[in-house]
Amino acid sequence: MALERVRFLHTSDWHLEEPLGGIFEVPSELRDDLMEAPYQAAERVVESAIREAVDFVLLAGDILPIESASPYTLEFVLQQFEKLHEQGIQVYWVGGGEDDPDLWPAQLSLSKNVHTFPVGMVDTYRFDRDGEPIAEIVGQSARRQTKLLASDFSGSNDQITRIALGHGGIDPKLLDSQGVDYWAFGGKHIYERLGRKSANAFYCGSPQGRSPAEVGRFSCNLVELKYGDVEVRRIDVAAVHWYQERLHLSPATELRQLETEVLEQMRQNSLGDETLALWTWDLVRDEPWATPLGPAELQRLMHTWRTDKSRSRQRTVGINLLSGEIPAGEWDEDSILGDFLRVVRDLQQQPEAHRQLETYLPDSSLKEIVLAELKGASPELHQQMWHEVAALGAGLLRGDVSLDPATS
Repeated sequence: MALERVRFLHTSDWHLEEPLGGIFEVPSELRDDLMEAPYQAAERVVESAIREAVDFVLLAGDILPIESASPYTLEFVLQQFEKLHEQGIQVYWVGGGEDDPDLWPAQLSLSKNVHTFPVGMVDTYRFDRDGEPIAEIVGQSARRQTKLLASDFSGSNDQITRIALGHGGIDPKLLDSQGVDYWAFGGKHIYERLGRKSANAFYCGSPQGRSPAEVGRFSCNLVELKYGDVEVRRIDVAAVHWYQERLHLSPATELRQLETEVLEQMRQNSLGDETLALWTWDLVRDEPWATPLGPAELQRLMHTWRTDKSRSRQRTVGINLLSGEIPAGEWDEDSILGDFLRVVRDLQQQPEAHRQLETYLPDSSLKEIVLAELKGASPELHQQMWHEVAALGAGLLRGDVSLDPATS
């Protein structure tokens, strides 16, 4: 480990030109926010690097789709590199599935501070300060999501900081035996620390979540290494934050009470005027199919929460009405209800069971839409669907709900 301090920023998966989505209906006044969020988050990364006076920035792939990128996006990336160049900050860039540096347009010269790595083989750059070697950056670009070999990045010189830079998967059990002080990975949208704490290996995640399913912090890593110590601090840079909160409905719940809970949740998570907060609310019935709010009230609630501009930087983009848990004893009943629930449970355990629903769907314009939604849904959404199927069927068999409102 070098005795000199080394300070750098680790970022990846900007995915410029991939706008935010996953919303059924996008309010017109939010469209620009959703289109520009990836660019704004990337700018915040660069601003953080300059503010923190780092020595260099590590780009761990999937920054932009080089082969199909618009002139706007190419110019944007060049501007960010130039900002760093003006501050004397070096950039080390490995490509991922979207951004093989070898495919960068020849007519657009990269700044002299930008150093790229070849595809499929490891290369090394040495970072000097005042003519003295301070750190080695060992990297490898990849045209697709590949499995990296930890041994390809190994080294034995303990007099200089060694940093590994790659895009793809790797065996975390091998990371702490390669003589690497920091492993910088790209290829995952969500932050993750790998292996043992001594390995100092990270997927820093994307700076911007893309849909309501990507909740939590989206950031870059600020890293400082000196005298054998490694300090890693996450810097939040997302321009849009996604929130998903669960509220419980009992038969006694009133609309005013629900509104109060929503306002309190938003108040507690206020991010100031600059960052847009988009909320999805899961309204969970404590008793399956016991809905304290009628259809008209729910429609009004959805309209109000989605269009209320009094909190212009905090907006509701989705409301899900979910069923509560079915009593455990009903799953094992020796009855038609028990038989039905056990069939649903068996289907729930089959990854492709949703395909069997096609034969039950009536031929209509909605059929293809439903099938497309089922095909593209995540495993978590499939599990939620089967939960709702079980609750609906149980409600009908018990007589708790009639067919008409259940169908609607």
